[in-house]
Amino acid sequence: MTSPQPPPPPPPEPRPPSEPATRPASRLRPRIAGVVTVLAGIGMILSCWLPWLDLISGDDPSGWDVYDMARQAGQNSFLIGEFFRSGFSPFFTGLGVAIGGGLIVTAGLVMVFSPTVPPRPGKLIIPDGLAAIAIITAFFGAVPPFTDYFSLTMTNPTPAMLSAAAGLGVMMILGAVGVLAVVAGIGVARTKRRKQG
Repeated sequence: MTSPQPPPPPPPEPRPPSEPATRPASRLRPRIAGVVTVLAGIGMILSCWLPWLDLISGDDPSGWDVYDMARQAGQNSFLIGEFFRSGFSPFFTGLGVAIGGGLIVTAGLVMVFSPTVPPRPGKLIIPDGLAAIAIITAFFGAVPPFTDYFSLTMTNPTPAMLSAAAGLGVMMILGAVGVLAVVAGIGVARTKRRKQG
C-alpha cells in the first residue's frame, strides 16, 4: 500500500506590474538636446559680432556696433524703442541678444544636468519644475532675435535702403533651434505598459 502523495504547492501569487525601466534613449534625449541648446546659445552670442544690417554704404554694422552707438549716444544700450522709425519699432542691441543667448545656454545646461525620471505614459522625462524653467528661459532668450528680425521686416520704412545681413538671420535661426531643442528634449515619454496576461 502506497502512502498518499502531498498536494501540489499553490501557484505563486501574481506580482504587481513593475515600473518600466528608463530606457537609455530616454535618458540621453534631454542631455543631447541640452548640448544642442547650449551650442545654439553660444552661436547666438557670437552672432552679435557678425554684420546685422546691410547698408548701401557698405559699412554694415554688427549687433555690437549697434550697442556701441546706442551707448555713446546715451540711449538705452539694451533695447532701442524707436530704431527704424518714430513710434513702435523696437530693436535689441548686441548686448540684448548676448543676454538672450546666455538665457538659451542656461536652458541647455538645465537640460544637461537635470535628473531624468522613468518614462511613464503622459509624464515628462525630466521633473516638471525643471522642465518649466528650461522652456520659459529658452523662450525669453529667443525674444531678442525674433523681435529684431520682425521689427526690421515690419517697421523698416525703407526696405530698399536697409535689409537684414547674415548675422541677423543666423541669430534668429539659432534662437529657434535652441527653443525647439529644449521642447524636443523634454518631450513626453511615449512608452506604454505591457498588459499582464
